[in-house]
Amino acid sequence: MDRQLRRQGLRANIAAMFSASRGEALATIPLHVNAGVRRVINGVGYGVDELVHRRWRSVEVRQPLFIVAPPRSGTTLLFHQLAADPRFAAPTLGNTMLRAISVNRMLKRMAERESKGILGMRDAIDKQMAALDDTHTLRLGRLEEDEAFFNDHFSLLNVHILFPTLAERRGAIPVLDQRPPRFRRAVMRRYKNFIRRFLYRVGPERTYLGKNVQSMGRMLSLSETFPDARFIHIVRDPLVQLPSALGLVRAVAKGAHGRVRPPEDPYWRMVADMLIEQHLYLLEWERKLGPQRWLTLRYDDLIADPAAALRAVYDHFQIPIPEELAPTIAGANERAGEFRKQRQYSLDDYGISADEVRERLAPVYQAYQLG
Repeated sequence: MDRQLRRQGLRANIAAMFSASRGEALATIPLHVNAGVRRVINGVGYGVDELVHRRWRSVEVRQPLFIVAPPRSGTTLLFHQLAADPRFAAPTLGNTMLRAISVNRMLKRMAERESKGILGMRDAIDKQMAALDDTHTLRLGRLEEDEAFFNDHFSLLNVHILFPTLAERRGAIPVLDQRPPRFRRAVMRRYKNFIRRFLYRVGPERTYLGKNVQSMGRMLSLSETFPDARFIHIVRDPLVQLPSALGLVRAVAKGAHGRVRPPEDPYWRMVADMLIEQHLYLLEWERKLGPQRWLTLRYDDLIADPAAALRAVYDHFQIPIPEELAPTIAGANERAGEFRKQRQYSLDDYGISADEVRERLAPVYQAYQLG
């Protein structure tokens, strides 16, 4: 955990209590309580794991596959389609929040016995998450990126959800690769252990499949921790992707705080700058890692023919397609409908021009022949 960042954030929240941002700061209290309860449950669970499930330490993470594209690039669609292959192991949102083996097994047994307390709590949390359905569907039992792990360690850019005025005091939050080496190594060691525990439960022989729209700020950490990892990027015209991503961040902020800053607030310019930089990071890492470990898909192609995109992934990384999996891949186009949401967003709302985006991302437009 980045304790220094947490202290700064808590001080910012306390100061906000005596300002116009008091409502936002108060709205974070349940979030902090929730995170604290999870830390206690996970901590106790880890202790039990060492007594009962020590064999998780013998699990090896082999050639994990990470989807690392920016938000609103089709990552959820590709993630769910690949996860239909039983050789991959992809976590649910609940898996990423409560990570101890013993805790997960206990919750599973309680759910199987139809414990009213557990099922009622799950349904209540899912109902709260349903407020985001127009933008992104979240449920505890639904496949999801492993953001909750990094959120619990304050190593994500979106710590503004917990500390809504922190950016005003210190500016943009550095990505994990920019944090002190000791902290970075500690976070990645725990992340690898999370994956090992998860594979221990669902099948040590399976390949971990992860996706996170903030992975570009962790590319160095991921490539060092998993030297045989493979990465999938999905490139989408930033002029379309950026306003959609800003809309997602705004929706999450409103859900967390009950209100959201107007588009003209300087805060959104800072968020937009970070989103723009993501494209440059990914292009840089594509060139560093090369085609053996990296595949770039095009968003338009993925949306038009998800089955063809899936076959491209298998072909590129030389993953054999068994005969029994062929119908699953062939049905990808039909399954894709639930991931297509109709939205209209514009960069004009944030005072950002198309010319500025094209100029700042000229290397990206040129490399991928966009626009």
